[in-house]
Amino acid sequence: MTSRKLSPAGSSPSPFRQYKMITSRRQRCSGPVRHGAATVETALVLGVWLLLLLGTLDLGIIMFRNNFVHHLANSAARLAAVHGSNSAPEVTPWGPTTLQVGLDQPHPVTDILRPLAGGLPPAEFQVRMEWPDGGNRFDDRVRVTVTSSPATALASFLPGDGTVSLQSVCIMRISH
Repeated sequence: MTSRKLSPAGSSPSPFRQYKMITSRRQRCSGPVRHGAATVETALVLGVWLLLLLGTLDLGIIMFRNNFVHHLANSAARLAAVHGSNSAPEVTPWGPTTLQVGLDQPHPVTDILRPLAGGLPPAEFQVRMEWPDGGNRFDDRVRVTVTSSPATALASFLPGDGTVSLQSVCIMRISH
């Protein structure tokens, strides 16, 4: 019988190698202790992130209100253009004296424009109507300026009183 000599593990290219079993141990941190560091870092990042999120929402609200200011100016100019001196007898002519009035004040012009404000506070809007050609006859011009200064949600971070000034000017020719 032939005897076979066994070689130690790893010394021969045997297909059956013996492996050591690796056990996992909890490694101890050799550096400084950092208890609560993640909480502080989260608070800093979350604060900046919330400021950016609120700023984006505030910008969207301002653009929404700016759209209403443009809509009111265009609607008021159109209404003034059809309320010229040659308008139908059932329509009261507007102008040619300059009119400056708040949207919350009682006036025939503001009574028509107030529902167009879309539920926004009428006290925030000022309407100015001018007839630059000096009359309200056919083909004369009417200029309407609508201004609004709404407060922003991030007023404490803005310089001044925390309001944004929005203005729209629309010029049309009188058609009636």
